[in-house]
Amino acid sequence: MVIYTPTQARNNFFQLSKKIQANEEIRVTFKSGDAVIVNSDDYDNLLETLYVLSDPVVSHQLQNKDSLEVSSYSTLNNLRDEMDS
Repeated sequence: MVIYTPTQARNNFFQLSKKIQANEEIRVTFKSGDAVIVNSDDYDNLLETLYVLSDPVVSHQLQNKDSLEVSSYSTLNNLRDEMDS
């Protein structure tokens, strides 16, 4: 993780955006607390994980993964294609 002050982040915004696109996490330090900048895919994945784990049933099943029944394997893209059709 790369750490910047707000001034450094502002002065190096283009370089910062390249680092974010390369999946590097950026921390900007403020007196009131820090901010973390991640690329949108990482952010979306984090939100999806939090959403899934917030469901008590799914969370319990994941903790007891032996109880999961998997009937078939599919990629996320295949599932999206199925949902779109």
